Amino acid sequence: MFRRKRLAFGFCFYWILALGSASAAYTAEPSLPALFEDSGRGWLTRGPGYDFVVSGAGATLKLSDQSGRKSFLRMTVVGAHRSARAVPEDSSISHRNYLIGPDASRWRRNVPAWSRVRVSSVLPGVDLIYHGAGRSIEYDVIVAPGADPRSIRIRYTGARSMAMDGDGSVVFQGLGMELRQHKPTAYQEIRGVRRIVPASFRLDHGAVAFEIGEFDPAHTLVIDPVIEYATFLGGAQGDPILAMATDASGALYLAGTTGTPTIPVTRGAYQTSCGSDGLCDSSTSAIAINADVYVAKFSSDGSTLEYATYLGGTGGDIPRSIAVDSGGNLYVGGFSSSADFPITSDVFPRAFAPRTVVSSPS
Repeated sequence: MFRRKRLAFGFCFYWILALGSASAAYTAEPSLPALFEDSGRGWLTRGPGYDFVVSGAGATLKLSDQSGRKSFLRMTVVGAHRSARAVPEDSSISHRNYLIGPDASRWRRNVPAWSRVRVSSVLPGVDLIYHGAGRSIEYDVIVAPGADPRSIRIRYTGARSMAMDGDGSVVFQGLGMELRQHKPTAYQEIRGVRRIVPASFRLDHGAVAFEIGEFDPAHTLVIDPVIEYATFLGGAQGDPILAMATDASGALYLAGTTGTPTIPVTRGAYQTSCGSDGLCDSSTSAIAINADVYVAKFSSDGSTLEYATYLGGTGGDIPRSIAVDSGGNLYVGGFSSSADFPITSDVFPRAFAPRTVVSSPS
């Protein structure tokens, strides 16, 4: 249940001024490691603007650009063994919780996730290991002693064109953004010393192959390409988290802004719906400029949504900072263009005016 503890808010008239740069404002690039979970159709990891699914014979990169247009790039190992299977390489290092929508029966909790996925024997003597972080996905090609790296060919589908650029990268076009597979590095570990092996790409009848310099065939060879892309994130119906805080128990508090009427709220929430019409006032606007604040608290392990509420009026409302005191009271500061933003009886001043700020509890 949402407990009606004291919350202090400071809002002013900046929402519409910030709207023009809203999409660019949420383009921060996280550097957290990619985590893979079992999707039922392969091992899935998500990043800013992409889904990446690993199967036995290859993998699929699904991309979304700023307008919401979707595209994909599928990579397939030519001649891959039909029996090749993708499995997590490390022990489970994390769990995820998906508390999406108002129906708690459809929430998924404690979903295990792994940082690396291996496809063993995709070709004779060749394994693939997938990992990554932020906007980069890597796959290591592990070539066992005696196997031939020059036999490895990877076919790509989904791009309009594929070409080599001047620095040896493979560049894919026609995906709504530029996607690059950087020139590979290769090395061998021999008697505790890492030895760099010359490596490059070559295009071979619509597939990408490897050119490998002199190496010792009696030792394992590792080839390490990196797939990287750049795009904008954001959109009218996004739900960005703009402020977070924790308390002494490790519980997580967050505040964001949303134009989505399906954010899950808890019983007894201060405000159970978005906007005056329950639809973030989308009925009176072609775009969701009248977004509300949402505020939520999670347990320290992230598995329990302890409370969540909307907060706002008929205008645009956006939080900028939050803080928690020793008594568990949550303080939120931000901006509002809502003349009917909910206020308490003892707030000062009571009349709405541009640039009015109330920043301390009474």
